[in-house]
This record gives sequence, structure tokens and C-alpha cells, in this order.
Amino acid sequence: MDEKEKALQSQNITRQSKQEVKYTKNYVSKSQQQRVYESLFLRPSTMKEVSIETDIDRSSICRYVVHLRNDNKIVCLRKRFCRITKHIAGEYTTNPEFFPKLNNTFG
Repeated sequence: MDEKEKALQSQNITRQSKQEVKYTKNYVSKSQQQRVYESLFLRPSTMKEVSIETDIDRSSICRYVVHLRNDNKIVCLRKRFCRITKHIAGEYTTNPEFFPKLNNTFG
């Protein structure tokens, strides 16, 4: 095998490795976002409570909440004291049964 073939082969392996890493990263991200969604679907919680329950970093949960909010799949029900931090925080849910009802009646 000459040098040109070796270089092409190593580039192909490198390209394939990068694609595998990208796929793995997206897969992990999707599964974490799905776990956050399911946790908030079962019980309205603060981000820190979800972080402790799912063992996902709170900063990642903040990012997932932004994505869900952009897709209109999550709402902040109210502000309350977090059971973990004892500070006021938003209580979120992804369960449509808990979404506030809009009263769109115009006299």
C-alpha cells in the first residue's frame, strides 16, 4: 500500500469516527431530553428536583426546558419553594392535563 492509499484510509477512519461520535452524542442528548420530559409528565417538579431524580445536570435540564417551551410542550404552573434548595423556583409540567385552561370568550 502506498502513502496515498494509507492517507485516504486514515481519513476515512477519522471521518467515520467523527460520525460515530456525533451519532452517540445526539443519542445521549435525545435520551436525556426524553427522560426529562417523562419525569415532568408524571409529576410537576422544579428543574432541581428533576435533576436529582434523573441524575442529569441541571444546566442540561434548563436547555431541554427551553427546547420544550419553544415546541409548546411544557408550561410553568406556578412558583413554589423547591423541596431540594428551599428557594422559590418554577414548577414545570409536560402533562397537557395540568396545562392551564385559556378562557377565550369575548363578550
